[in-house]
Amino acid sequence: MPCDVSLDIPDGLSVPELEGLYNAALRQVASAAAAEKRRCGERVALLGKALRAAKRRSERTERPEWSTYPELVALPRCPEDARYVQSFGLDDAQAVDFFQEYGFVVFRDVLDAQECEATVAEIWASLEERTPGLRRQDRETWHLLSSERYGLPEEQAVFTPQIVANRQNPRVYAALDAVLPRMHHIEDFDSPHPDPNSVVVTQDRWCLYRPGRSEESWRTAENLHLDVNPWTYAGLKATEIESLRYGCAGFGDHRFPLQDFRAELTAVQGKEGVQHVQGVLNLIDNLEEDGGTRLVPGFHHCFHGWLEALGDMDQNLAQSGQQDNWVLRRAAGGGSFKFSNLDPIHQLSRRVPLRGGSFLLWNQLLVHGSCANRSENFRIAQFITGFRAGEMTPGRSWARARAVRRLCGALPRQKLAPHVFGEAEEADEPRPEPERELGARDRQSWACEVVLQSPGEPEAVLQAFEDFHVQCRPLLQVGPVKGRHLDAAVRRRRPRRCLELGSFLGYSAVRIARLLDDGAFLYTIEQDADNAARTAATLEHAGLTGKATALCGTLQTLQCQLEGPFELIFLDHSKALYLDEIQHLEALGFIEDGTTVVADNIGGCNRGDCRRVSCGCAYARYVRSSGRYVSEFFWGSRDGIEVSVAQGRGCQATRSADSGCRSAFA
Repeated sequence: MPCDVSLDIPDGLSVPELEGLYNAALRQVASAAAAEKRRCGERVALLGKALRAAKRRSERTERPEWSTYPELVALPRCPEDARYVQSFGLDDAQAVDFFQEYGFVVFRDVLDAQECEATVAEIWASLEERTPGLRRQDRETWHLLSSERYGLPEEQAVFTPQIVANRQNPRVYAALDAVLPRMHHIEDFDSPHPDPNSVVVTQDRWCLYRPGRSEESWRTAENLHLDVNPWTYAGLKATEIESLRYGCAGFGDHRFPLQDFRAELTAVQGKEGVQHVQGVLNLIDNLEEDGGTRLVPGFHHCFHGWLEALGDMDQNLAQSGQQDNWVLRRAAGGGSFKFSNLDPIHQLSRRVPLRGGSFLLWNQLLVHGSCANRSENFRIAQFITGFRAGEMTPGRSWARARAVRRLCGALPRQKLAPHVFGEAEEADEPRPEPERELGARDRQSWACEVVLQSPGEPEAVLQAFEDFHVQCRPLLQVGPVKGRHLDAAVRRRRPRRCLELGSFLGYSAVRIARLLDDGAFLYTIEQDADNAARTAATLEHAGLTGKATALCGTLQTLQCQLEGPFELIFLDHSKALYLDEIQHLEALGFIEDGTTVVADNIGGCNRGDCRRVSCGCAYARYVRSSGRYVSEFFWGSRDGIEVSVAQGRGCQATRSADSGCRSAFA
């Protein structure tokens, strides 16, 4: 068939019209003569670009909250060096006026050169210790670092000598004290801190961005967000911030010591006369192109009008489009708010370049995020935030001070330590309170205790899981928003044989099994023996043992005990394994023509060009482009769910006692 080689794409075509032309062009490429293929391919590329642009236009309908955004502003620059944003000395009264107007301020010379270098050296030593083969001075080893954590360490809070010393630095304290409103006198102040106006410094982390000019894969994902749940901050929903007790099962897991230190940031609630701030202590000169913090100046003035325009939180949680902004629920009833890459607020953001040793502070109601590093320089910084001691109840403040003392151990305590950390010995406790020290495993046990006390029917079990997630501690489960798409896939396929990889505590197993017809069955596989037992108990409590069973192991260890093919498969565990596992399922003959494969936690990085395995994008590209599946993607509250239906003749599997299960995907 002759190929329409015209590269002139008419303007004003609708999405359906462009889709028709695009699909026709794809067919023409397949049938075109060799001499025409290149020209036909160019037409496909142009039509694809036009189609994507048309879809973006159709999605970008005017939103009520957009009209509340602040005006675009240019940031004042340093008179001595216009490469940097204007900064202030600690004793400059104009700094607070600048902070009130723009929502942020930069204090210069907060750390001296020696303190900066000591902190940088400590960060590199930590990275080299945990990354075999990495050497600070050898660029050829920098690829060993990950680009997938925004340059952050695994730990939720870092306690190393210089990092802890910086938290007690008098100039850091003075900067925080300058911008935080002072509290009124509190009668009978019961606290490990000397005064209600003591500045309590947060226990946070550091970040390191590699030079990304010539290594695009080293660039971190860009974003804009708020580190609060807008509805809880405004008092429209309650948080449980004063229930935080900073416990972590004997501090046994170095990656997640005291997650309550993270929760105290995102679970704050606005109060009259109280202002919350966040901060970045910059350790080396950071120019525009080096990547790092960007802010939307003046957004703090618009926050309440913007929130009113957003409407109800439950309505926001029900949104599922890629153009939608969404709230992420976090521990203690807190949360954060993510802005879609399609939101026009990105055009209002401004990078904040600053010198090494400077301290950037911003109002927590200021939309902020990061830009990728596109230079030949590193970006290295330490995160430090502070708040007034009088904001905490006695139970929380004493528990926090004891936890900090335990984690700091024998590290030097400086003059300001009573203010920033609190002074707490076991004998100092004014009234001991029962604590529930929650590591990950304890959280799971507690969740199951709560669920098994619910009425023994599927809907009540699901509701108990969801209530625990919101009211007690977050759980790794598909949840009600994405769960509706899983339900739809089950109802549409009406499978007789189902397989789930990743049971966790049994939420999704109940969700699937409750919709199965009589005679249909679900096998749910969980690698962790304790969680497999918890899933079995959950299924029994829900009255679903006749439709589902929990197996302990992995696909690889259990594959020859399973009878394929399956009509529905749900992937819900480590995204890094999804691509290998779907290809292994194909090879085993467990996927046939019409099999529906549902994968949770896809698309969270929100980068259209991402191919990383660990965020699920590599899997998504496979099911969308391999030609073996018809695939749909649905957004949830922070990431999405991919529903893919296998096309073709399916798999013909053969089994061998000594070689496992073999087949070829047709």
